[in-house]
Amino acid sequence: MRKPVKPTLFIAALAAALTAASVAYAQEDGEVIQIADLTRAEVNSYIREAEDQMYAIYNQHNIDDSFDIACRKEKPTGSNISVRICEPRFYTEVNLGKNRTDGENLQDFQGGFAVRSLVAPEYEKLEDDMKRVASEVPAMREIMQILSQLKARQKQLAGN
Repeated sequence: MRKPVKPTLFIAALAAALTAASVAYAQEDGEVIQIADLTRAEVNSYIREAEDQMYAIYNQHNIDDSFDIACRKEKPTGSNISVRICEPRFYTEVNLGKNRTDGENLQDFQGGFAVRSLVAPEYEKLEDDMKRVASEVPAMREIMQILSQLKARQKQLAGN
């Protein structure tokens, strides 16, 4: 049985503000802040927080535990700068399985492109399930709207 999700104060405040003004949000203390006034660091921080909350809601309501999405920080090969990676469990498991090689089957290693092609049908199911959860769970729909506004601001700050 699925537990009902109670949106956090952050998301509830953001959702309330979005209904009043499409480019503003309210913090937990009730202060309304314009998304257009946020710095790049603030936007990135709010995006991470909103994604974490959205994935937590999705993970509670999805149809398959292999669709659970987890985020982590990872340093790409040749870089000392960590990047945030959010992946469904099925992708992580397939990727780990493909990357575990020994001397005998090293030639079978095909890298990330092969893994993505292996899980393409699962990603389609995941996308359909995310749409279903968004249609059934108002809190997820609200977070998705907030993320859209924040990502538009992020893109604006990047000059794209």
